[in-house]
Amino acid sequence: MMHRKDHRPAKTWIEEHIKSRQCCVFVRTPPNQESTDPICGCGYVKSAHPPNTSEDNSKKWDYRQHTKLIDTNAFGRLNFVDEDGNQQPQFVKVSVDYEEPDKMKNIIKLFESRWCLPAPNLLISVTGGAKDFQVAPELLTEFKRGLIKAAKSTNAWVVTGGTNTGVMKLVGEAVRGHSASNVTTIGIASWGIIKNKQNLVRQNRRKDPGKQTLVFDYPTKADPESNEAYMDPNHSHFLLVDNGTQKKFGVEISMRGALEAAVCHHFQDSYDTQAADKCALPMICILVEGGPNSIATCLAAIRNG
Repeated sequence: MMHRKDHRPAKTWIEEHIKSRQCCVFVRTPPNQESTDPICGCGYVKSAHPPNTSEDNSKKWDYRQHTKLIDTNAFGRLNFVDEDGNQQPQFVKVSVDYEEPDKMKNIIKLFESRWCLPAPNLLISVTGGAKDFQVAPELLTEFKRGLIKAAKSTNAWVVTGGTNTGVMKLVGEAVRGHSASNVTTIGIASWGIIKNKQNLVRQNRRKDPGKQTLVFDYPTKADPESNEAYMDPNHSHFLLVDNGTQKKFGVEISMRGALEAAVCHHFQDSYDTQAADKCALPMICILVEGGPNSIATCLAAIRNG
């Protein structure tokens, strides 16, 4: 009996173990819109959905009911084409439900085995205003200097919202301004609010001749809309959290809290190998201005221990 050869390329580890979300039921929102290309509750127009997507307008759109898990189609390295000194940070799009413990293990494995991040001795979580704000120059200088000093002296991971705005941008500037490119700086953002995210899906990739990894050219010149933001070029890694929506902030908050807790518990052995009773890796949460989402981020960190 002859078997047909499967000519599809073998899946990478990331495609095997990391999933994202795709809307599979179109829910017209609002239900009475009469556009030729109406908008779904997920935020995408109907033509952006897969062919033969079913329609059901009887319920309010909910990612738990109206999306499905698919192999992630966005991962690799970023080439910030409009920036100087780009280190080509790594990124991956991941489903929002990876906050669950059994799936979170794959994110930790991604950090350790695929991205080869050094084990931290401290986790510094920075959150706050996503808009530009006025800070006295001397305070700004001390904030940047103190953050990098703490990160370097403790081999810390720094976690932020990852966008090139507000306090996240300040963290990126601190890393760049103090020649701290070796500081692990992880941006966790909502996939749906990333400007030019269409550039990051696999059909737009190219191979880096030296590294044989997927590289995505990422332009950042055009002004983003009010419900979009660029990724910050001075972060080293990005998790882009996806629930099938676009242009909706805050999707990543719950997963960020769960991830920070998982990191602290997973790396407790590297923190103090001499202790008789192992304790979780210490974590510092820094709040700089901000609004409801910043408070929710801090609350998630507290609840997750």
